[in-house]
Amino acid sequence: MNRSRFIKYTLFVLIFCLPQGALHAQQQLASWWAAQMQAPDYRQAWDGVYIYELTQDKEILNVHAERLLAPASVMKLLTTATALQLLGPNFRYETGIYAVGTVSGRCLDGYLMIAPSGDPSLGSRYFADTLPAAFLEALGAALRHHAIDSISRGVCLLKTPYDPNVTPDGWTWEDLGNYYAAPAYELNWRDNTLYAYFTPGSAPGQPAVLRKIEPSLPFTVDSWVNQVTTGEAGSGDRVYADRAAYQTHGFLRGTYPMGGTFSVKLMMHDPTVYFLQEVQTFFEKSKIKCRLSVAAPCRVEQPANVRLLWTYRSPALLDIITETNQKSINLFAEGLYKTLAIRMGSTRAHNDAAEVIKAFWRGQGVALDNARILDGSGLSPANALSPKSIVEVLRFMAHTPYAEDFRRSLAQAAHSGTLRRFGVGTPLAGRVWAKTGSMRDVACLAGYYHSVSGRRYAFALMMNKAEASYTKVLSLYEQLLQQLP
Repeated sequence: MNRSRFIKYTLFVLIFCLPQGALHAQQQLASWWAAQMQAPDYRQAWDGVYIYELTQDKEILNVHAERLLAPASVMKLLTTATALQLLGPNFRYETGIYAVGTVSGRCLDGYLMIAPSGDPSLGSRYFADTLPAAFLEALGAALRHHAIDSISRGVCLLKTPYDPNVTPDGWTWEDLGNYYAAPAYELNWRDNTLYAYFTPGSAPGQPAVLRKIEPSLPFTVDSWVNQVTTGEAGSGDRVYADRAAYQTHGFLRGTYPMGGTFSVKLMMHDPTVYFLQEVQTFFEKSKIKCRLSVAAPCRVEQPANVRLLWTYRSPALLDIITETNQKSINLFAEGLYKTLAIRMGSTRAHNDAAEVIKAFWRGQGVALDNARILDGSGLSPANALSPKSIVEVLRFMAHTPYAEDFRRSLAQAAHSGTLRRFGVGTPLAGRVWAKTGSMRDVACLAGYYHSVSGRRYAFALMMNKAEASYTKVLSLYEQLLQQLP
């Protein structure tokens, strides 16, 4: 074959054969997925799949990619990506501690004012620097530094733009009262979580006695109607709570296993009350004289003359986002969501940031106009996103200065967070960074895949109303991703 004919032959292969081969591979992938959807577990399911290759900038698989589906916690991708873009990775919440009045003879003739910032990590167990003891000790040190060991008029909170109607639209009653449905308030404390301890009976069906709740308030145990019974040994935590925000009484139902010693996490009805209770206890131990109104917290407008004593700063936003995505912390996502609303001037009820989020992504060419965004965490089953819009967000983030930070904020297959058991022993291990989404009738996964061949993908895999378990659907997603070259 002469040189001219060889060049023509090579061009023919490059122009016609390779694209046809790639097209055939895509068709095979689509056919494989369609065949899986004919199985009894998936026949009645609503599915949506979109896979995009970032390296060659092309669509790989599109199955109902514009269908609106419930995303569950995949919604956190949208919330955290928006927060990272609008607030920046180094943003920190600042909670101000002020003296209102005059200080004379180590006595503040006035009150201590706390200016809440909506910081969802205040007193959180997820960071060493945010533990309650660290905050309280620093507060005590600030008072000593300013020669204050007596406060005549207690502690008040500065009124803020945060809507006291804290529960997002669409959250279901069966979730409210449980720790994962703790709303974000202007002042959050200890992850807005309580720990309940039970003494199970000696046989299934017997009452499980509610022994104590921590952190404690004088009326805490009595505020719950306990209907929990003893379950079979090894049956795990099947205790559920019913209680709304600010509601002092609630119901506990379900079963607690024979021989169980673990605590059950519940939602705080009003974190400010618990915060002030702990501040008062700390003041008493530290010999700081101050009488607080715990049951009915004092709230004030901005005073004319105040003196800043100390500013508490949260961990950096990137650290909060990483915990949010890897451990799927609803409270953190809701705190970020409301922060976006406050910072961008939204006045919608519940500090709803839906329009803020849609407006930002509209400016980046990502269409979310038809999406239903009711919260920041994805807990509302009425949320609806399309696989394609999720991937468009992922594609955009992959080309920003924060690309690496955002990808590493996600759980890593076989290594961390909610993907610790995903892809173990497969080529996916260590090469998938994604956010899971699960609730009743919902199993979703969205993120990035860097294959062994060096190709990089963004994907969103969504399933609603499948008969299969969440674990089985994730196994199906594993099989799909492993077929990508």
